[in-house]
Amino acid sequence: MQNNAFFQKLLEEKGEYKLFKIYNSLEMQIHERNTQLCQVGELGDTFFIIIRGEVGILKPSNYEEEYHDFIQLYQFMVDNLKFIQDVKDSHSSIILRFIKMISQRELRSLNFKTLENMESFLDDMIKHLNTDTQDKIVKFYGLDQHKLGRNAVKEMSDDMTFLRFFRKEVRLLADGKIKKIVTHFEILREVAMLKPG
Repeated sequence: MQNNAFFQKLLEEKGEYKLFKIYNSLEMQIHERNTQLCQVGELGDTFFIIIRGEVGILKPSNYEEEYHDFIQLYQFMVDNLKFIQDVKDSHSSIILRFIKMISQRELRSLNFKTLENMESFLDDMIKHLNTDTQDKIVKFYGLDQHKLGRNAVKEMSDDMTFLRFFRKEVRLLADGKIKKIVTHFEILREVAMLKPG
């Protein structure tokens, strides 16, 4: 820390005794890459001094874009998922809900080439949800059909309704009945990069 510009300036301005008192009250923290230390609007209770590495300052900003199909929007949202703060249009909401239904492993491997690929994937999800999900939930929790509960059944029904709606939207795009998708959401953008000193 003696080579750190911040501490050198403190030493010059406050002297060794005050710097020693500051040293005694410090707590070393080491954070993994891409760790979020605090969020915009959150009341801070920690003062950070960067000794090694870099810290990016991200600020929410409005993002508006026009897409010609769900594939482009899907890819953008998957690539920027951790930076998306709030969706403000129905198409982005659809894609976000779809992404949340898919496992992280599957999400990384999905690469839709055409709307027909996406439609086929949705058909498979609907088929799977129709035939397997209720049985799997029953077996996993060791329940019989009567004890499954209204909430689980309602959730499966909501997922089914959503997937059918999404599939219909994909078909409308594929048929050219929807020409473009206008999106609007809030996304975190880097506004500064802090370095040691």
